[in-house]
Amino acid sequence: MTKNLKQRIIEIDIFRGLAIITMIIVDAPPDFEVIYPILTHSSWQGLTIADLAFPAFVFAMGMSASLSVFKSNFHFRHVLSRTLLLFFIGTIFNAFPHFFNWLLSNITESELYEQAIINGRILGVLQRLALTYVFGIFLCRVLRTDKNILIAVFFLMIASSIGFHIYASDDPFNQIDNISRALDLYIFGEMHLYQYYGFPFDPENLYGTINSTASMMFGVLAGRLVLKNKMKRKNLKEMFLLGIALIICGYLWSTFDVISKPLWTAPYTLLTSGGSFLLIAILICLCTKFNTSKLFRPFCAAGTNPLFFYLITNVALIVLWTITFEDVPVYLWIWQYTTKDLISPAFGSAIYAFIWCLLWLPIAELLYRKNIIIKL
Repeated sequence: MTKNLKQRIIEIDIFRGLAIITMIIVDAPPDFEVIYPILTHSSWQGLTIADLAFPAFVFAMGMSASLSVFKSNFHFRHVLSRTLLLFFIGTIFNAFPHFFNWLLSNITESELYEQAIINGRILGVLQRLALTYVFGIFLCRVLRTDKNILIAVFFLMIASSIGFHIYASDDPFNQIDNISRALDLYIFGEMHLYQYYGFPFDPENLYGTINSTASMMFGVLAGRLVLKNKMKRKNLKEMFLLGIALIICGYLWSTFDVISKPLWTAPYTLLTSGGSFLLIAILICLCTKFNTSKLFRPFCAAGTNPLFFYLITNVALIVLWTITFEDVPVYLWIWQYTTKDLISPAFGSAIYAFIWCLLWLPIAELLYRKNIIIKL
């Protein structure tokens, strides 16, 4: 934990805050059966608002990394330490529901061991971030120049696409038979994968790390442009043009490969990265020309401790979904007696998720005022 907010770039904090707040809201609906489709992840193909949050956070991680990765005093051991920490925390987070359920129920320690260790999920959001972080930093540190990084990004996406088509040439992106699922089944086994698709499949799969690394490296390029514009504060044309070009390229690529968050395909990488370029450029324009400090203050506050808020809100959700009242999970029970019948169940579910997010903003503001950064 540190107490230093000096030399931070507010636009990056705002961008990261927007991403993490969206992630929190997306995880919070009390009933995913009635929520508006745009606020939930696409089942396999397509793109919704919910699908933009995670790649935007990965993009923001790249922007933050650009501030230090090219410095002469950079030490890769710090990257390895953070990678191991994130992966470890992600593993503990995966096991937490089982341990908490054990505290409240009559399951035995042997059953707990079987659920959390023998058959526990290995991958996850933090694990994906950890692997993306270490691979992205390593490649950017070796390649160094913008041109080399951009070439490497497209090489990663092309290699990923070829892998899909070689493994299953007739139907490369089939839910059951694709290279992402096959690799995870071979390395981890089906019991260690995410089980809620109706079949073992992990949306944070190893193969998808190829393109998530590309997303982060796009963020590194954006971060270097942000630094350039922080000094000049004039021309953002390059960022806008690059964002538009990536979106067009992603749309064209989608005629060959599907747009899929679970598989983190090349078109998905291009479309979300292009949108992220446009958003950070817009934020820079707004922060430069107008006094938007009060308007964006909640996002800036949340963006200084993003992973802390992701973890604490999800841990709280696990607790409230596990504890029951009148044989109903507390989280669901509160919704049923508050916003459920507000206009419609879908509207009530969305409002409930937004309120859940708002409840955490005072904590973000408190940490921000006291200049406290919880590093993960």
